[in-house]
Amino acid sequence: MNQWADYLTDDAIEKLDTYSSQSDGSPEMPKETGFYQFCKNRIELHKSINDIKNVLTTKEVNLQDSYIGTIGDKGSGYLNLSIGLLNSDNVNIVETKFFKGKKKNIQTFLKGINEINNNCYSKDLINLIAALNDKLTEPISSIDYFIYAKKNLDLIMRIMYLQKGRWQFLACSMIY
Repeated sequence: MNQWADYLTDDAIEKLDTYSSQSDGSPEMPKETGFYQFCKNRIELHKSINDIKNVLTTKEVNLQDSYIGTIGDKGSGYLNLSIGLLNSDNVNIVETKFFKGKKKNIQTFLKGINEINNNCYSKDLINLIAALNDKLTEPISSIDYFIYAKKNLDLIMRIMYLQKGRWQFLACSMIY
């Protein structure tokens, strides 16, 4: 019973301003200032961009190293499979055949979020977001757009040579 009385009292106190404004025709005073929400949204945007950048900087993971066998005189063959996420550091290095997104679109997005992050608290933020939306040729709807998978064939050649009266092995690695 006591909770119900508290609810009725609290509700009446919050509504009192609205009721009095309606009865005398004066405008109602806002409960919150718009500046608080404005600042809160900017801070949340800044945190979200940093979260995106942290996820994209995850290191490449080697999923599988498979021994194929001896490939004649060329040496031993290994098939390596690795996956990673495209980010500002590696987007120019990773070949387009290893991911499904458009490289130019990804570069534009990564450059755009860096600009937005650097100018998150400036008056130009809205213009930067609008410019980024205009520059993107297709929407980026999921993280799959940034995933790349690489397959490498490594040939490890063993060459024997004589050094100081003993046979030595030299291992060379070739990536195809």
